Amino acid sequence: MTRLVRLTARPWNALVGTASSPPAGQRVLCLVLVATLLGFAAQGAVATEGQSLEVAGAPGSVAVRVAVEDLDTLPLEIQGQFDPCASEVDAAGKRHAILFLNADQRREMSRQRVLFDDLGPVAEHLRRFAPLRTLQRNSVPSIEKYFTAQELKEIRAAAPAGRMGHPCINPNIVNLTYDEYHPPATGDCLLLNLTNRFPDLVEMVVIGESIEGRPIHALKITDEPLRDDPTEESIVFTGITHAREWVTYEMMLYLAESLLTRYETDSRIRHIVDNSVVWLVPVVNPDGHLYSWNEERFWRKNRRPDPMCDGVDINRNYDYDWGMAGSHGFQCSETYRGAFPASEPETQAIQELLQDQKPAVAVSYHNYSQLVLFPWGHTTQVTPESFTSLRAMGHKYSDLVYDHSGFSYTPGQSSYTIYLTSGAFDDYAYGAQGALSFTPELRPASFLDGGFALPEDQILPTLEENFEAALWLMTTVADARFIRNPRSDRLIEFRGRAGHDLALPLTPANQDPEVSVHFPSSHREAFTTWMDDREHAPPFWGDLFHDVEAMGSGGGYRVWLPNEPILAGWAESLRRYKALPGVFEDGAEIMLSNVEKGAPNFLGIPSLEPVKMSDIVVFRRELDLSRRLGERIIETRSALQDMERANPWINWRWAYRGDDGEIRYAHPLGRGGADPYVYPFRTYRVVVNKTSFTFASSRDRVFLLRFPGTGSGAAQVQGEREANPGLDQAISPSR
Repeated sequence: MTRLVRLTARPWNALVGTASSPPAGQRVLCLVLVATLLGFAAQGAVATEGQSLEVAGAPGSVAVRVAVEDLDTLPLEIQGQFDPCASEVDAAGKRHAILFLNADQRREMSRQRVLFDDLGPVAEHLRRFAPLRTLQRNSVPSIEKYFTAQELKEIRAAAPAGRMGHPCINPNIVNLTYDEYHPPATGDCLLLNLTNRFPDLVEMVVIGESIEGRPIHALKITDEPLRDDPTEESIVFTGITHAREWVTYEMMLYLAESLLTRYETDSRIRHIVDNSVVWLVPVVNPDGHLYSWNEERFWRKNRRPDPMCDGVDINRNYDYDWGMAGSHGFQCSETYRGAFPASEPETQAIQELLQDQKPAVAVSYHNYSQLVLFPWGHTTQVTPESFTSLRAMGHKYSDLVYDHSGFSYTPGQSSYTIYLTSGAFDDYAYGAQGALSFTPELRPASFLDGGFALPEDQILPTLEENFEAALWLMTTVADARFIRNPRSDRLIEFRGRAGHDLALPLTPANQDPEVSVHFPSSHREAFTTWMDDREHAPPFWGDLFHDVEAMGSGGGYRVWLPNEPILAGWAESLRRYKALPGVFEDGAEIMLSNVEKGAPNFLGIPSLEPVKMSDIVVFRRELDLSRRLGERIIETRSALQDMERANPWINWRWAYRGDDGEIRYAHPLGRGGADPYVYPFRTYRVVVNKTSFTFASSRDRVFLLRFPGTGSGAAQVQGEREANPGLDQAISPSR
């Protein structure tokens, strides 16, 4: 269980400077705050200085851009500087890595005759994107060392008058200006001020300690923070996993401030706080964060001491498919995964929080690149149960950002949208704990636009555009409700001789069957997800353009029940499950993925109401692996038009048990007594009449179904709740 040291709201002098001895958790927090306020004098345990291979941002280092495919030809110490977050795609679709090298390494690159672009000294980059407003008010040694004393004097002399005081000096400050970067002490004090001002809405807890003994704080925001409400779903946000990504700290402070100070005036926020639990972990990596302020601006990892090179990449250390491609066993690598899974206390703290809370959604903010990433990272295979949901949510996130600011964030599965990454937060949150997980890579788009040193005038616009998307994610979690089958008193309609076919057409609040439908953990091997096999994903998927994405099952499941009374009893008794009804409000895309002609796809329909076959669009796509043309649409039909063709692409059939107990087979065109509607809660056997994926040639046909939106926006869901307080929400067929 997570060790939650609760910091209950109390007068300010009880948290900072008190004559009595506070509890141990508070005492650690107070010591850290006081130390950081006194010029960051206390650094915790002194880590052993790494060797010369640690060059990111060091004096004399240079930035170069090199094709990722050329990295394998370079010495290990140069490969180790690769950071997937600092990789960029050129106009031709080729991915390049941004490396920070010392003079010897740069000469070695030239000697190896590897083509690269010289982007200039890192010192020059830091001066160009120096956060001047931040320097006017704060000591930032990791940046100041690149300026002369006279330049710093002139910078501070230009500071505007009447700036807001430090929140630790004035405990009434619960709002910050977001035109500068805030040091760790300032952020800590803001969070304490918010906790004291809004004790009925937020609780601050310590979920663990860093390698150097600093507390890792989390804020629990809900309408009754001191009580655990099992009926409410939760969402987790984290920032500063990588120390140099300062804008993610600002994102977390902005989230905390906005949710608490706008609660009384913003109905959307009040709905979220009253109906869900929002967990904020502003700094996963407190040691590295402080080190990036005081010593090395572009430091990435935590501060674990090592005789060769210090630090472990926390985002390669999670205990899910740890140690695979996309991480490094070399201590000096920027993606060094650690000695063993979850070896780092920072990783352990987040894992325990996720394990305890079983959140519906988990978000880890990073920068840069303007992406919305989702699992998997360790493989190009797709998430079997949830790819359709993750894809829909990623595109919704991207659309909301674009609608707000006009900035484009590319959504996609991380393994081919950015790079293979194993032991990452996303894969652990989804694979181990069942959360729909996302990594938004915030602004800017490239190193030349600032990279990790996002210009100060872009901080607030970045926060505002991502807050709109975060509001939608939080609303989706707050709208979670129980769903029942309107056509039967059982959730599973049809029982075959060997097993039940099960469709969950709306996204479960948790992707783990043991959590979402209380499936017996002792029989997990009997729960089969269709398309969950290696054959259904192209072998060279990573070579396609990032907007060509992989297939998802669409929610079709089979539970095998032969001679298993436990499973039979489970299937007979299952009446409802908790869903996130807003996930498909803009529609869904399900790519059919038969290996051979005539093989069935099993899927559920992501809808609150029956869907007309005429409203479902079927695309026939062509992928060109050899020429790297990505995809093109060959032809488009409605599902009804397709069924009326003499030689249709797709044949829809389903089976269910009627009220009289007889098993019926139906067809959307009315054959067998059905009608041209597609109903939720049936497992559809969709047979592709033409060969789809065969991988026998460079050109393969793909059939993709696009379903219309559910129309289940927050306003509609809230209206249904008000009209039927306390009632389970059932999907009602309507014509």
